[in-house]
Amino acid sequence: MTLQLLPLHRGLVIDTGPLLIHAFSTFRGGRFLPDVAADIPGQDLQGVADSLGRVLKSARRVVITPEVLVEFQALSQVRAGLDRDATMELLTFYSPVLTAIEEWYMPKDRLLKFKGDTNSWSLCFTDSSLVLTARELSLPILTQDRELRNRSENLRVRTLHLYYDLYLGVV
Repeated sequence: MTLQLLPLHRGLVIDTGPLLIHAFSTFRGGRFLPDVAADIPGQDLQGVADSLGRVLKSARRVVITPEVLVEFQALSQVRAGLDRDATMELLTFYSPVLTAIEEWYMPKDRLLKFKGDTNSWSLCFTDSSLVLTARELSLPILTQDRELRNRSENLRVRTLHLYYDLYLGVV
């Protein structure tokens, strides 16, 4: 294991963006990967997806929240322009991976209290659930969302950027 992967040896909390990239890197031959990874710089999207795949296979624990799962379906439809049938095909195709990922539930009262206590109203509920889960489990968040990364670091929650930290740091 390389030095850059050490923060992930215990596991990670994964945001929606990396999950979309992982799913769409193989769904229908990767045809929609550029659509769901538009915010990743560089040309090697498949390399980014492959690095992510290796991390997901080697991490002891990969955790999502219910909010990530909901956002996964919604953003799949919006970014890739999937209709209902194609969305069902994606969910069926990717369900073995989603089933293997641990889900961590964060009650709405805790989410609301967190947002109020930390003045984090600008974070969506998905991002808030990730920050609270990462804190509770002492795991880093893997994301490509700059706002989430900046806010998390201010809240003393370790985050890793999919492209800059994972891909460029490992490959």
